[in-house]
Amino acid sequence: MSGFGTWIIWRSAPHEIMNVMASEGSHDQRLSLRLLRTTIPLGIMTASLLYIVGLDTGWILIAFALFLVPVGAISLISDRHVTKKDVEFSTFLRSTGGMASSTGTTLKEALTKIDLTSFPALEPDINRLSTRLQALVEPEICWRKFAQETGSRLISDVISIFYRGIRIGGDPERVGFLCSLFVAKTTQLRAKRRLTSGTFSGLAAVMQVVVSGLMVFVLSIVQNFAELVKTLMPTGEGTQTDMSIGMADFSAGELQFLAMITLMMIIVLATVSALASIATDGGYKLKVALFLAVTTFVSGVCYLVVPPLVDSILKA
Repeated sequence: MSGFGTWIIWRSAPHEIMNVMASEGSHDQRLSLRLLRTTIPLGIMTASLLYIVGLDTGWILIAFALFLVPVGAISLISDRHVTKKDVEFSTFLRSTGGMASSTGTTLKEALTKIDLTSFPALEPDINRLSTRLQALVEPEICWRKFAQETGSRLISDVISIFYRGIRIGGDPERVGFLCSLFVAKTTQLRAKRRLTSGTFSGLAAVMQVVVSGLMVFVLSIVQNFAELVKTLMPTGEGTQTDMSIGMADFSAGELQFLAMITLMMIIVLATVSALASIATDGGYKLKVALFLAVTTFVSGVCYLVVPPLVDSILKA
């Protein structure tokens, strides 16, 4: 049912690719991809080792969540950088096109005349673009590489329209204005989406705390009552009893199976919540590692906090 709900969210959310392929994108995107290929296997191996050693389930979940944090943090930083670049890109197009028209020069010369301090996020990328153009590298390759290195799919799509529109004889100021208008409207719509997705992600984290806490709470009650009844039941050879108490009917194997089922359900719910959050966000896909780290971490905290709380209540 949780997976079905996530599928509905994914189908209802606007389908838009906001980033280029991580292997071809910005430095942060390539770094997050490299971290994903190393930290995730290490996290799984560490969690498996801690399970074999017999460490508490809560610490295992927290340890795995900590391995996800670097990937999630770098992905979040990369996503924010791309968002800032998209916002500045609208002004950059308008400024570049206007400068080329007013001075009667090419785009290569216009880039050397505009004030780059107005584009702090895009400034390193623009400097690389200008350097390549001054070095007489093929202009179309330079503009395409510039778009890829920003990491933004929006910039990659619009820069092609902007450059080719001017190349076939369009007025740079007019082409820049129209492209700028499209980018500005797109960034405004994305800002509204981020506001909604941010609220949903917070709600998903809270719901994970509540559901995980309730499941661990019920499991702890069952285990405590089973242990209590086991100590109170008469034992010994020749002792016969017809007493049937619900929680006393659980054997050690059944309690272990119940604990395993509870753990698997919590892990599935944490994964589903993370996927639902990234589906509503629509940003850099590797940011799902951050959402999964949060849901896994709060689940591990529930395993550490709830059982002692139940013990204190029942033994009070």
